[in-house]
Amino acid sequence: MSTIKIDGIEVVTAKDSLVVECRIEERSTADFDVIDLVGAASYTRGQPVEIRDPDDNLVFGGFIDTPSSQRAYPGGGLIHHISCMDNHYLADKRLVVNSYVSQTAGYIVEDIFDHYLSLEGVTIGEIQAGPTVAQAIFSYVKVSDAFDALKELSGAFTWFIDNEKKLYFIDRATISAPWQLDWATHKAERDSVSLMTGNPLYRNFQYIWGGTDITSVQTATFTGDGVIKTFTLGYPLAAEPVITEDAAPMDVGIKGIESGKDYYWSKGDSAIYAEVAPGIGVVVAVDYYGQYPLIAMSLDSASIAARKVIEGGTGITEDIEREAWHESKESARESAQGKLTQYCQDAEKFNYQTLESGLLPGQLQEITYAPFGFTAHQMLIESVSVSSQGGIIIYNITCITGPILGSWSKFFNNLFIRQDQSIRVGGEMLLKLIAQPESLDLVEDTDIDTDDFSGGLVNRWLNSAPIDAGSLGNVQHEALALAEAVDDGEHTTEDYEWDDGCLWDMATWA
Repeated sequence: MSTIKIDGIEVVTAKDSLVVECRIEERSTADFDVIDLVGAASYTRGQPVEIRDPDDNLVFGGFIDTPSSQRAYPGGGLIHHISCMDNHYLADKRLVVNSYVSQTAGYIVEDIFDHYLSLEGVTIGEIQAGPTVAQAIFSYVKVSDAFDALKELSGAFTWFIDNEKKLYFIDRATISAPWQLDWATHKAERDSVSLMTGNPLYRNFQYIWGGTDITSVQTATFTGDGVIKTFTLGYPLAAEPVITEDAAPMDVGIKGIESGKDYYWSKGDSAIYAEVAPGIGVVVAVDYYGQYPLIAMSLDSASIAARKVIEGGTGITEDIEREAWHESKESARESAQGKLTQYCQDAEKFNYQTLESGLLPGQLQEITYAPFGFTAHQMLIESVSVSSQGGIIIYNITCITGPILGSWSKFFNNLFIRQDQSIRVGGEMLLKLIAQPESLDLVEDTDIDTDDFSGGLVNRWLNSAPIDAGSLGNVQHEALALAEAVDDGEHTTEDYEWDDGCLWDMATWA
Protein backbone atom coordinates (compact mmCIF):
# COMPACT_ATOMS: atom_id res chain seq x y z
CA MET A 1 0.00 0.00 0.00
CA SER A 2 1.11 3.56 -0.65
CA THR A 3 1.78 6.05 2.12
CA ILE A 4 0.40 9.58 1.84
CA LYS A 5 1.34 12.44 4.17
CA ILE A 6 -0.12 15.95 4.31
CA ASP A 7 1.95 18.45 6.26
CA GLY A 8 4.05 15.50 7.47
CA ILE A 9 1.04 13.66 8.94
CA GLU A 10 -0.02 10.33 7.44
CA VAL A 11 -3.64 10.21 6.29
CA VAL A 12 -6.05 7.35 5.64
CA THR A 13 -7.22 7.25 2.03
CA ALA A 14 -10.12 5.51 0.31
CA LYS A 15 -9.21 2.27 -1.44
CA ASP A 16 -8.10 2.69 -5.08
CA SER A 17 -8.65 6.48 -4.99
CA LEU A 18 -5.02 7.37 -5.68
CA VAL A 19 -4.08 8.57 -9.18
CA VAL A 20 -0.72 10.21 -10.01
CA GLU A 21 0.03 11.60 -13.49
CA CYS A 22 3.63 12.56 -14.32
CA ARG A 23 4.58 13.79 -17.80
CA ILE A 24 7.80 15.21 -19.19
CA GLU A 25 7.85 19.02 -19.39
CA GLU A 26 4.34 19.22 -17.97
CA ARG A 27 3.01 19.63 -14.46
CA SER A 28 2.49 16.41 -12.53
CA THR A 29 -0.76 15.96 -10.61
CA ALA A 30 -2.06 13.69 -7.88
CA ASP A 31 -5.61 12.97 -6.67
CA PHE A 32 -6.85 10.95 -3.72
CA ASP A 33 -9.66 10.82 -1.15
CA VAL A 34 -8.96 11.20 2.58
CA ILE A 35 -11.30 9.41 4.99
CA ASP A 36 -12.07 11.58 8.04
CA LEU A 37 -14.27 9.53 10.39
CA VAL A 38 -14.40 12.23 13.07
CA GLY A 39 -15.03 15.04 10.63
CA ALA A 40 -12.53 17.33 12.35
CA ALA A 41 -9.82 17.62 9.67
CA SER A 42 -9.51 20.54 7.27
CA TYR A 43 -7.12 21.09 4.37
CA THR A 44 -6.04 24.19 2.46
CA ARG A 45 -4.18 25.05 -0.72
CA GLY A 46 -0.41 25.06 -0.33
CA GLN A 47 -0.06 22.33 2.30
CA PRO A 48 2.85 20.01 1.36
CA VAL A 49 2.00 16.49 0.14
CA GLU A 50 4.24 13.43 -0.01
CA ILE A 51 3.25 10.12 -1.66
CA ARG A 52 5.42 7.01 -1.33
CA ASP A 53 4.95 3.58 -2.90
CA PRO A 54 5.25 0.26 -0.99
CA ASP A 55 9.04 0.30 -1.63
CA ASP A 56 9.23 3.75 0.05
CA ASN A 57 10.04 5.46 -3.27
CA LEU A 58 8.83 9.06 -3.39
CA VAL A 59 6.48 8.95 -6.40
CA PHE A 60 5.02 12.43 -5.85
CA GLY A 61 6.07 15.53 -3.97
CA GLY A 62 4.14 18.76 -4.11
CA PHE A 63 1.32 20.76 -2.59
CA ILE A 64 -2.45 20.71 -2.24
CA ASP A 65 -4.05 22.56 -5.14
CA THR A 66 -7.82 22.32 -4.60
CA PRO A 67 -9.31 20.51 -1.58
CA SER A 68 -13.02 19.75 -1.33
CA SER A 69 -15.10 17.95 1.30
CA GLN A 70 -18.42 16.12 1.48
CA ARG A 71 -20.31 14.24 4.16
CA ALA A 72 -19.76 10.50 4.27
CA TYR A 73 -22.84 8.28 4.39
CA PRO A 74 -24.12 6.29 6.20
CA GLY A 75 -21.54 6.38 8.98
CA GLY A 76 -21.00 10.12 9.12
CA GLY A 77 -17.71 11.96 9.11
CA LEU A 78 -16.21 13.56 6.02
CA ILE A 79 -14.47 12.55 2.81
CA HIS A 80 -11.91 15.08 1.58
CA HIS A 81 -11.06 14.97 -2.13
CA ILE A 82 -7.51 16.28 -2.53
CA SER A 83 -6.09 17.46 -5.86
CA CYS A 84 -2.37 18.22 -5.82
CA MET A 85 0.17 20.16 -7.88
CA ASP A 86 3.85 19.22 -8.04
CA ASN A 87 6.90 21.19 -6.93
CA HIS A 88 6.94 23.26 -10.12
CA TYR A 89 4.40 25.38 -8.27
CA LEU A 90 7.39 26.98 -6.54
CA ALA A 91 8.66 28.23 -9.92
CA ASP A 92 5.18 29.29 -11.07
CA LYS A 93 4.54 31.60 -8.12
CA ARG A 94 7.69 33.76 -8.28
CA LEU A 95 8.43 36.54 -10.80
CA VAL A 96 11.89 37.24 -12.26
CA VAL A 97 13.05 40.83 -12.80
CA ASN A 98 16.57 40.75 -14.19
CA SER A 99 18.75 40.98 -17.29
CA TYR A 100 21.87 39.11 -18.41
CA VAL A 101 24.52 39.70 -21.06
CA SER A 102 26.89 37.06 -22.47
CA GLN A 103 26.23 34.39 -19.84
CA THR A 104 25.65 30.66 -20.24
CA ALA A 105 22.10 29.41 -19.85
CA GLY A 106 23.23 27.39 -16.83
CA TYR A 107 24.67 30.51 -15.15
CA ILE A 108 21.35 32.31 -15.62
CA VAL A 109 19.39 29.36 -14.21
CA GLU A 110 21.65 29.22 -11.16
CA ASP A 111 21.41 32.98 -10.61
CA ILE A 112 17.61 32.83 -10.74
CA PHE A 113 17.76 29.90 -8.33
CA ASP A 114 19.92 31.92 -5.90
CA HIS A 115 17.57 34.92 -5.91
CA TYR A 116 14.20 33.15 -5.92
CA LEU A 117 13.98 29.37 -5.63
CA SER A 118 16.52 28.86 -2.86
CA LEU A 119 14.25 30.97 -0.66
CA GLU A 120 11.39 28.53 -1.36
CA GLY A 121 13.34 25.50 -0.09
CA VAL A 122 14.52 24.28 -3.52
CA THR A 123 18.03 22.81 -3.79
CA ILE A 124 20.21 22.13 -6.84
CA GLY A 125 20.18 18.67 -8.35
CA GLU A 126 22.27 19.36 -11.48
CA ILE A 127 22.68 22.46 -13.64
CA GLN A 128 24.66 22.11 -16.87
CA ALA A 129 26.16 25.12 -18.64
CA GLY A 130 24.40 24.91 -22.00
CA PRO A 131 24.97 27.52 -24.73
CA THR A 132 26.01 31.12 -24.15
CA VAL A 133 23.10 33.56 -24.20
CA ALA A 134 24.02 36.88 -25.80
CA GLN A 135 21.24 38.76 -24.06
CA ALA A 136 18.33 37.85 -21.79
CA ILE A 137 15.69 40.21 -20.37
CA PHE A 138 13.09 38.90 -17.94
CA SER A 139 10.63 41.64 -17.03
CA TYR A 140 8.22 40.42 -14.32
CA VAL A 141 7.80 36.91 -15.73
CA LYS A 142 7.34 33.64 -13.89
CA VAL A 143 10.50 31.74 -13.02
CA SER A 144 9.02 28.81 -14.96
CA ASP A 145 8.56 30.97 -18.08
CA ALA A 146 12.16 32.18 -17.83
CA PHE A 147 13.40 28.59 -17.59
CA ASP A 148 11.17 27.57 -20.53
CA ALA A 149 12.76 30.31 -22.67
CA LEU A 150 16.26 29.15 -21.73
CA LYS A 151 15.29 25.54 -22.46
CA GLU A 152 13.98 26.49 -25.91
CA LEU A 153 17.15 28.38 -26.73
CA SER A 154 19.30 25.49 -25.52
CA GLY A 155 17.72 22.98 -27.89
CA ALA A 156 18.36 19.56 -26.33
CA PHE A 157 17.95 20.76 -22.75
CA THR A 158 15.09 20.39 -20.30
CA TRP A 159 14.45 21.65 -16.76
CA PHE A 160 12.38 20.37 -13.85
CA ILE A 161 12.04 20.39 -10.07
CA ASP A 162 11.81 16.80 -8.89
CA ASN A 163 9.80 15.26 -6.06
CA GLU A 164 12.54 16.14 -3.56
CA LYS A 165 12.57 19.84 -4.58
CA LYS A 166 15.82 19.49 -6.54
CA LEU A 167 16.27 21.73 -9.59
CA TYR A 168 17.67 20.27 -12.82
CA PHE A 169 18.69 22.04 -16.05
CA ILE A 170 20.24 19.31 -18.16
CA ASP A 171 20.58 17.73 -21.57
CA ARG A 172 17.69 15.31 -22.07
CA ALA A 173 20.11 12.44 -22.68
CA THR A 174 21.64 12.78 -19.20
CA ILE A 175 19.46 10.48 -17.09
CA SER A 176 19.13 6.74 -17.76
CA ALA A 177 16.31 4.63 -16.35
CA PRO A 178 17.26 2.51 -13.30
CA TRP A 179 16.24 -0.65 -15.17
CA GLN A 180 15.67 -1.77 -18.76
CA LEU A 181 12.64 -3.63 -20.12
CA ASP A 182 14.03 -6.95 -21.37
CA TRP A 183 11.58 -9.69 -20.20
CA ALA A 184 14.47 -11.52 -18.58
CA THR A 185 14.97 -9.53 -15.40
CA HIS A 186 12.29 -6.85 -15.90
CA LYS A 187 9.04 -7.36 -17.77
CA ALA A 188 5.68 -5.75 -18.42
CA GLU A 189 2.35 -6.97 -17.13
CA ARG A 190 0.52 -9.42 -19.36
CA ASP A 191 -1.63 -7.93 -22.15
CA SER A 192 -0.54 -4.38 -21.28
CA VAL A 193 1.86 -3.71 -24.17
CA SER A 194 0.87 -1.57 -27.16
CA LEU A 195 2.63 0.40 -29.89
CA MET A 196 1.27 3.40 -31.77
CA THR A 197 3.01 4.91 -34.78
CA GLY A 198 2.33 8.09 -36.69
CA ASN A 199 2.95 11.72 -35.84
CA PRO A 200 -0.10 14.00 -35.32
CA LEU A 201 2.22 17.04 -35.44
CA TYR A 202 3.73 16.02 -38.78
CA ARG A 203 4.51 18.76 -41.29
CA ASN A 204 6.81 19.02 -44.34
CA PHE A 205 6.23 22.69 -45.22
CA GLN A 206 6.89 25.15 -42.38
CA TYR A 207 6.18 28.89 -42.13
CA ILE A 208 7.51 31.18 -39.41
CA TRP A 209 5.62 34.44 -39.03
CA GLY A 210 6.69 37.18 -36.67
CA GLY A 211 9.63 39.24 -35.55
CA THR A 212 11.44 41.88 -37.55
CA ASP A 213 14.53 42.30 -39.68
CA ILE A 214 16.64 45.46 -40.04
CA THR A 215 16.87 47.48 -43.22
CA SER A 216 20.00 48.99 -44.70
CA VAL A 217 20.70 52.61 -43.75
CA GLN A 218 17.74 54.80 -44.72
CA THR A 219 17.85 58.57 -45.16
CA ALA A 220 14.79 60.78 -44.72
CA THR A 221 14.77 64.58 -45.12
CA PHE A 222 12.20 67.14 -43.99
CA THR A 223 11.91 70.91 -44.22
CA GLY A 224 10.98 72.80 -41.10
CA ASP A 225 8.12 75.31 -41.01
CA GLY A 226 8.57 76.61 -37.47
CA VAL A 227 5.50 74.67 -36.23
CA ILE A 228 5.82 70.93 -36.86
CA LYS A 229 7.70 68.95 -34.21
CA THR A 230 6.86 65.38 -35.29
CA PHE A 231 8.42 63.81 -38.38
CA THR A 232 7.27 60.38 -39.63
CA LEU A 233 9.79 57.97 -41.17
CA GLY A 234 9.26 55.21 -43.70
CA TYR A 235 10.01 52.38 -41.23
CA PRO A 236 9.80 51.91 -37.45
CA LEU A 237 13.15 52.66 -35.85
CA ALA A 238 15.47 49.78 -34.97
CA ALA A 239 18.24 51.84 -33.32
CA GLU A 240 19.13 55.40 -32.40
CA PRO A 241 19.07 57.61 -35.53
CA VAL A 242 21.58 60.28 -36.55
CA ILE A 243 19.77 63.61 -36.95
CA THR A 244 21.09 66.89 -38.36
CA GLU A 245 19.64 70.35 -38.97
CA ASP A 246 21.26 72.07 -41.94
CA ALA A 247 24.08 69.52 -41.57
CA ALA A 248 24.65 70.40 -37.89
CA PRO A 249 24.45 67.30 -35.62
CA MET A 250 21.62 67.22 -33.11
CA ASP A 251 21.55 65.67 -29.64
CA VAL A 252 19.22 62.61 -29.61
CA GLY A 253 17.62 60.91 -26.59
CA ILE A 254 15.11 58.16 -25.76
CA LYS A 255 11.51 59.35 -25.65
CA GLY A 256 9.97 59.22 -22.21
CA ILE A 257 13.28 58.40 -20.50
CA GLU A 258 15.75 61.19 -21.29
CA SER A 259 15.30 64.95 -21.28
CA GLY A 260 17.15 68.06 -22.42
CA LYS A 261 17.76 66.65 -25.93
CA ASP A 262 17.10 68.18 -29.34
CA TYR A 263 15.21 65.14 -30.65
CA TYR A 264 13.65 61.98 -29.18
CA TRP A 265 13.09 58.49 -30.57
CA SER A 266 11.82 55.08 -29.42
CA LYS A 267 12.48 51.61 -30.78
CA GLY A 268 9.58 50.40 -32.91
CA ASP A 269 8.24 53.96 -33.33
CA SER A 270 8.19 55.33 -36.88
CA ALA A 271 8.41 59.00 -35.80
CA ILE A 272 10.99 61.31 -34.25
CA TYR A 273 10.03 64.23 -32.02
CA ALA A 274 11.75 67.63 -31.84
CA GLU A 275 12.01 69.50 -28.56
CA VAL A 276 11.70 72.77 -30.50
CA ALA A 277 10.12 72.99 -33.95
CA PRO A 278 12.80 73.51 -36.63
CA GLY A 279 12.69 76.97 -38.16
CA ILE A 280 11.25 77.79 -41.56
CA GLY A 281 13.44 76.32 -44.31
CA VAL A 282 15.66 74.33 -41.94
CA VAL A 283 16.56 70.95 -43.51
CA VAL A 284 16.17 68.05 -41.07
CA ALA A 285 18.05 64.91 -42.21
CA VAL A 286 17.58 61.54 -40.48
CA ASP A 287 19.90 58.58 -41.10
CA TYR A 288 18.45 55.43 -39.50
CA TYR A 289 18.01 51.67 -39.55
CA GLY A 290 14.40 50.58 -39.89
CA GLN A 291 12.45 47.45 -39.02
CA TYR A 292 10.18 45.39 -41.26
CA PRO A 293 8.03 42.31 -40.48
CA LEU A 294 9.29 38.82 -41.25
CA ILE A 295 7.78 35.66 -42.70
CA ALA A 296 10.02 32.73 -43.56
CA MET A 297 9.48 29.22 -44.92
CA SER A 298 11.27 25.90 -45.19
CA LEU A 299 10.24 22.67 -46.93
CA ASP A 300 11.41 19.07 -47.18
CA SER A 301 11.16 18.04 -50.85
CA ALA A 302 11.86 14.35 -50.26
CA SER A 303 9.14 14.08 -47.61
CA ILE A 304 6.66 15.92 -49.81
CA ALA A 305 7.33 13.47 -52.65
CA ALA A 306 6.92 10.49 -50.29
CA ARG A 307 3.60 11.79 -48.92
CA LYS A 308 2.37 12.43 -52.47
CA VAL A 309 2.84 8.73 -53.30
CA ILE A 310 0.87 7.74 -50.18
CA GLU A 311 -1.86 10.37 -50.23
CA GLY A 312 -2.04 11.60 -53.80
CA GLY A 313 -2.54 15.33 -54.36
CA THR A 314 0.41 17.60 -53.64
CA GLY A 315 1.85 15.69 -50.67
CA ILE A 316 2.24 19.00 -48.82
CA THR A 317 1.41 19.27 -45.12
CA GLU A 318 1.74 22.88 -43.99
CA ASP A 319 2.08 24.48 -40.59
CA ILE A 320 2.68 28.02 -39.36
CA GLU A 321 4.24 29.18 -36.09
CA ARG A 322 4.11 32.74 -34.77
CA GLU A 323 7.38 33.73 -33.10
CA ALA A 324 7.80 37.39 -32.29
CA TRP A 325 11.38 37.23 -31.02
CA HIS A 326 13.18 36.99 -34.40
CA GLU A 327 15.38 39.96 -35.35
CA SER A 328 16.76 38.67 -38.66
CA LYS A 329 15.54 36.67 -41.62
CA GLU A 330 18.32 34.15 -41.00
CA SER A 331 16.96 33.48 -37.51
CA ALA A 332 13.43 32.95 -38.85
CA ARG A 333 14.65 30.58 -41.57
CA GLU A 334 16.67 28.57 -39.05
CA SER A 335 13.59 28.27 -36.83
CA ALA A 336 11.52 26.99 -39.76
CA GLN A 337 14.18 24.41 -40.59
CA GLY A 338 14.38 23.42 -36.95
CA LYS A 339 10.65 22.72 -36.83
CA LEU A 340 11.00 20.40 -39.84
CA THR A 341 13.93 18.62 -38.19
CA GLN A 342 11.71 17.95 -35.20
CA TYR A 343 8.33 17.21 -36.79
CA CYS A 344 8.91 16.02 -40.38
CA GLN A 345 9.19 12.35 -39.38
CA ASP A 346 7.19 9.41 -38.08
CA ALA A 347 7.03 8.68 -34.38
CA GLU A 348 6.52 5.75 -32.01
CA LYS A 349 4.64 5.59 -28.73
CA PHE A 350 5.17 2.42 -26.67
CA ASN A 351 2.90 1.72 -23.67
CA TYR A 352 3.17 -0.92 -20.97
CA GLN A 353 2.23 -1.55 -17.34
CA THR A 354 4.52 -2.75 -14.59
CA LEU A 355 4.51 -3.35 -10.85
CA GLU A 356 8.16 -2.26 -10.58
CA SER A 357 8.91 1.23 -9.30
CA GLY A 358 11.69 3.70 -9.99
CA LEU A 359 10.82 5.03 -13.45
CA LEU A 360 10.33 8.77 -14.02
CA PRO A 361 9.54 10.97 -17.04
CA GLY A 362 12.65 12.17 -18.84
CA GLN A 363 14.65 8.97 -18.31
CA LEU A 364 16.08 6.99 -21.25
CA GLN A 365 15.07 3.33 -21.25
CA GLU A 366 16.12 0.46 -23.51
CA ILE A 367 13.17 -1.65 -24.69
CA THR A 368 13.58 -5.24 -25.88
CA TYR A 369 10.32 -6.68 -27.26
CA ALA A 370 10.49 -9.25 -30.05
CA PRO A 371 6.90 -8.93 -31.37
CA PHE A 372 7.67 -5.32 -32.40
CA GLY A 373 11.25 -6.03 -33.44
CA PHE A 374 12.74 -4.02 -30.55
CA THR A 375 16.20 -5.01 -29.35
CA ALA A 376 17.72 -2.59 -26.83
CA HIS A 377 15.61 0.05 -28.57
CA GLN A 378 16.34 3.32 -26.76
CA MET A 379 13.26 5.38 -25.97
CA LEU A 380 12.42 8.38 -23.84
CA ILE A 381 9.96 7.89 -20.96
CA GLU A 382 7.30 10.50 -21.71
CA SER A 383 4.91 9.83 -18.83
CA VAL A 384 4.40 7.69 -15.74
CA SER A 385 0.89 7.18 -14.37
CA VAL A 386 0.47 5.66 -10.91
CA SER A 387 -2.80 4.10 -9.78
CA SER A 388 -4.04 1.65 -7.16
CA GLN A 389 -6.05 -1.44 -8.03
CA GLY A 390 -7.08 -3.78 -5.25
CA GLY A 391 -4.44 -2.23 -3.04
CA ILE A 392 -1.68 -2.93 -5.58
CA ILE A 393 0.29 -0.02 -7.09
CA ILE A 394 0.39 -0.19 -10.89
CA TYR A 395 2.67 1.97 -13.06
CA ASN A 396 1.54 2.79 -16.60
CA ILE A 397 4.59 3.77 -18.68
CA THR A 398 4.60 5.63 -22.00
CA CYS A 399 7.84 5.76 -24.02
CA ILE A 400 8.39 7.68 -27.26
CA THR A 401 11.08 7.89 -29.93
CA GLY A 402 11.93 9.34 -33.34
CA PRO A 403 12.98 6.32 -35.39
CA ILE A 404 14.25 8.17 -38.47
CA LEU A 405 17.01 9.85 -36.46
CA GLY A 406 17.81 6.74 -34.40
CA SER A 407 17.64 6.82 -30.63
CA TRP A 408 15.83 9.51 -28.71
CA SER A 409 19.20 10.66 -27.37
CA LYS A 410 20.48 11.22 -30.89
CA PHE A 411 17.20 12.87 -31.88
CA PHE A 412 17.50 15.52 -29.17
CA ASN A 413 21.19 16.06 -29.80
CA ASN A 414 20.33 16.94 -33.41
CA LEU A 415 17.58 19.37 -32.47
CA PHE A 416 17.76 22.90 -33.79
CA ILE A 417 19.36 25.48 -31.50
CA ARG A 418 18.39 29.11 -31.99
CA GLN A 419 21.22 31.13 -33.48
CA ASP A 420 20.20 34.62 -32.41
CA GLN A 421 20.95 33.64 -28.79
CA SER A 422 18.76 36.34 -27.21
CA ILE A 423 15.67 36.23 -25.04
CA ARG A 424 13.11 38.91 -24.27
CA VAL A 425 10.20 37.83 -22.10
CA GLY A 426 7.72 40.32 -20.69
CA GLY A 427 8.92 43.39 -22.61
CA GLU A 428 12.09 45.05 -23.84
CA MET A 429 12.41 47.61 -21.04
CA LEU A 430 13.31 46.42 -17.57
CA LEU A 431 12.11 48.57 -14.68
CA LYS A 432 13.03 47.23 -11.27
CA LEU A 433 11.24 48.59 -8.22
CA ILE A 434 13.50 49.44 -5.30
CA ALA A 435 11.88 48.79 -1.93
CA GLN A 436 12.49 51.43 0.77
CA PRO A 437 11.66 50.16 4.27
CA GLU A 438 10.23 52.51 6.87
CA SER A 439 9.91 51.94 10.60
CA LEU A 440 8.03 53.63 13.46
CA ASP A 441 9.78 54.04 16.82
CA LEU A 442 7.58 54.20 19.95
CA VAL A 443 9.06 56.36 22.73
CA GLU A 444 7.43 56.56 26.20
CA ASP A 445 7.55 60.09 27.63
CA THR A 446 6.37 60.70 31.26
CA ASP A 447 5.36 64.27 32.13
CA ILE A 448 4.72 65.10 35.86
CA ASP A 449 2.86 68.36 36.53
CA THR A 450 1.76 70.08 39.75
CA ASP A 451 -1.52 71.95 39.34
CA ASP A 452 -3.13 74.52 41.61
CA PHE A 453 -6.88 73.95 41.84
CA SER A 454 -7.60 76.96 44.09
CA GLY A 455 -9.16 78.78 41.19
CA GLY A 456 -11.83 76.12 40.76
CA LEU A 457 -12.31 72.87 38.88
CA VAL A 458 -10.17 72.11 35.88
CA ASN A 459 -10.23 69.26 33.37
CA ARG A 460 -8.06 66.89 35.35
CA TRP A 461 -9.62 63.98 37.21
CA LEU A 462 -8.32 61.54 39.78
CA ASN A 463 -10.18 58.25 40.23
CA SER A 464 -13.85 59.05 39.69
CA ALA A 465 -14.26 62.41 41.40
CA PRO A 466 -12.77 65.88 40.88
CA ILE A 467 -10.52 67.51 43.46
CA ASP A 468 -12.24 70.05 45.70
CA ALA A 469 -11.49 73.68 45.06
CA GLY A 470 -8.67 74.90 47.22
CA SER A 471 -6.90 71.52 47.34
CA LEU A 472 -3.55 70.84 45.77
CA GLY A 473 -2.81 67.67 43.88
CA ASN A 474 -0.22 66.14 41.60
CA VAL A 475 -1.39 64.60 38.34
CA GLN A 476 1.02 62.35 36.43
CA HIS A 477 0.62 62.27 32.65
CA GLU A 478 2.13 59.64 30.31
CA ALA A 479 2.39 60.08 26.58
CA LEU A 480 3.58 57.90 23.67
CA ALA A 481 5.54 59.78 21.03
CA LEU A 482 5.60 58.32 17.48
CA ALA A 483 8.82 59.02 15.59
CA GLU A 484 9.06 57.99 11.92
CA ALA A 485 12.47 56.64 10.94
CA VAL A 486 13.11 56.10 7.22
CA ASP A 487 15.76 53.54 6.36
CA ASP A 488 17.32 54.45 3.01
CA GLY A 489 19.21 51.52 1.54
CA GLU A 490 21.53 51.42 -1.44
CA HIS A 491 20.71 48.73 -3.98
CA THR A 492 23.21 47.66 -6.60
CA THR A 493 21.45 46.95 -9.88
CA GLU A 494 22.34 44.75 -12.79
CA ASP A 495 23.02 45.92 -16.34
CA TYR A 496 19.78 47.26 -17.76
CA GLU A 497 18.79 46.75 -21.39
CA TRP A 498 16.64 49.60 -22.69
CA ASP A 499 14.69 49.73 -25.90
CA ASP A 500 17.50 51.36 -27.86
CA GLY A 501 19.50 48.14 -27.71
CA CYS A 502 22.33 49.77 -25.77
CA LEU A 503 23.43 48.89 -22.26
CA TRP A 504 22.78 51.37 -19.49
CA ASP A 505 25.05 50.49 -16.61
CA MET A 506 23.69 51.88 -13.33
CA ALA A 507 25.78 51.76 -10.18
CA THR A 508 23.31 52.34 -7.38
CA TRP A 509 20.00 53.83 -6.54
CA ALA A 510 19.89 55.44 -3.13
